[in-house]
Amino acid sequence: MLVLLTSQTFWRPWVVVEIVKAHQSNTQFVPLLLDFQDDERAFKFPSEADYKAIESGDRYDAQAWELFGDSGFSAVDIVAAFKALLSVIAKRCVFCDMLLVVMLSLIVMACC
Repeated sequence: MLVLLTSQTFWRPWVVVEIVKAHQSNTQFVPLLLDFQDDERAFKFPSEADYKAIESGDRYDAQAWELFGDSGFSAVDIVAAFKALLSVIAKRCVFCDMLLVVMLSLIVMACC
């Protein structure tokens, strides 16, 4: 599973569901760390405090936790999936915004 690492990758509930489900089915991760020129979109590796916030239920809202529960997993599963994803050496690429759009468009076209 190709995972584009951006500032929001781990904080969007539907992305979390996809990552955890892939981890539970032993899907191989291919994380791609995108190097954006602005800091706002840059991926930040989760700290232990982030993992503790997930485990305590403080990181996501009630709707997200309902989605996670409906998907059949817990906070422990989320943390385990994130750590598994990050245990793979992330590929680092430097892209300008236009090149990123072209690359993602090609991926979408290849999948259809």
